[in-house]
Amino acid sequence: MQDRPAGLTKRGEIWHIDKVVTVGGIRKSIRESTGCREIGDAALILEQKVAEAKEEILNGPRRHEHTFREAAVKYVISIERRGKDPERARQDLKLLDNYIGGLPISHVHQGAFLRFEEEQHGLRRSSTLARAYRTAVAVLNYAARVLRDGNKPWLATAVPKIVPPDWNDTLPPYPLGWDEQDKLVAKMNKTTAKHLIAPTLFGVNTGAREQEICSLTWEHEVMAPGLPSGAVWWIPPEIRKGNSRKRASDQVGRYLICNATARSIIDGQRGNDDNLVFPGPKGRMLRMNNSGWRTAWEKAGLPTEGFKKGVHNLRHTFGVRMEAVAIPWEYRKALLGHEIQDVTAHYSPPGLARLLEEAEKVQRNTTVILRTVPQLWDEETKQTRREGRN
Repeated sequence: MQDRPAGLTKRGEIWHIDKVVTVGGIRKSIRESTGCREIGDAALILEQKVAEAKEEILNGPRRHEHTFREAAVKYVISIERRGKDPERARQDLKLLDNYIGGLPISHVHQGAFLRFEEEQHGLRRSSTLARAYRTAVAVLNYAARVLRDGNKPWLATAVPKIVPPDWNDTLPPYPLGWDEQDKLVAKMNKTTAKHLIAPTLFGVNTGAREQEICSLTWEHEVMAPGLPSGAVWWIPPEIRKGNSRKRASDQVGRYLICNATARSIIDGQRGNDDNLVFPGPKGRMLRMNNSGWRTAWEKAGLPTEGFKKGVHNLRHTFGVRMEAVAIPWEYRKALLGHEIQDVTAHYSPPGLARLLEEAEKVQRNTTVILRTVPQLWDEETKQTRREGRN
């Protein structure tokens, strides 16, 4: 029979702890039941309780550690407060919740994602997991830098590096031909995706990102000297895709340049909404890549396997068309909003004029695809929207 450790007494069938722990003259009493009938199990619990008591004497009471799910909720709320769309973050966190949602924040590290990776392999692409991991790291950074219990951060340790898997399954983009663009727009015009026609044509003629299009407001229009109305728009840093190597305070905006085709689309949108350039049927569009987009893409006979089929293809299309008309690389970068070294050369009035000159090269001598733009909202719909705002 195992010897009874000091501090354990048996009451009936259950072992109880009655012990005083002393460290540096500071005493702490432990009086509680172990819930165990076996002396060996009770001894292990006693050892654990003594260790916890010593740690509390040395470092103070152990505070409650928040779960990853709690931090994730706070993070999503912070996105909403900044006026951004939190839906993508919600999707990522929902995907991860069953695996790491209930874990204490300090327990979320590379090893915590192993089961998730094993179960998702073959179901989702590695790019999807990479995006979810970036969101998870963003939550951990938010817990470490922003969230506090008094003066103590929710995550007191360094944020771990979490490396996503690379299953070599990245799909190439699918730049649209002019005829394919016409087919896509035609299918949108026959479905509930009619409100996507104008933003689609705008995206394919400017290379603007999806969130830049959805968030574009009339306040972003810039009246540049010597340039036509609607030619220059300012994309603020909170809308522009950020540089991951820069702090939030160091992010910068960029100018969006509209050629004649894009300006005609803009003109067709004037008067539809007092704030948004491309409003949806119920106000601000959170995204263009919805069921309406996917249905139109499939009905237009565009590939659904082996290529990307999202809205980002519009941006790639504009890039390919710029290359086809021999626009120099530095101007292609500036027109697509990539990081550029010489900001003053491109963002001065002469620089903006030169960017517009280059963007005008991406044209087609037909206006067939533009006929649907003024028809996006009939007069009855416009009147209904005006009454809804009043």
